[in-house]
Amino acid sequence: METSLFIGLFTGLLALGASMTYLMTVIVPAVAYKHAQNHGRFAGLEAAQSNPPSGKASSTGYRSVGKHALNVC
Repeated sequence: METSLFIGLFTGLLALGASMTYLMTVIVPAVAYKHAQNHGRFAGLEAAQSNPPSGKASSTGYRSVGKHALNVC
């Protein structure tokens, strides 16, 4: 009985996730997706970037330990 209840709950959650994904694609207007594409997390990461990286190493503020042995208790 517990296994069938678990399978039914899992199937219900899967159907809920699929239906919410479908509703997001239908309800949200395309203008909002276009705006998010221009100003989202990956904005400015196109293939041809206008400013190439300089090649300088960035400093983290910590000294380099090198090959010294660390004494850890």
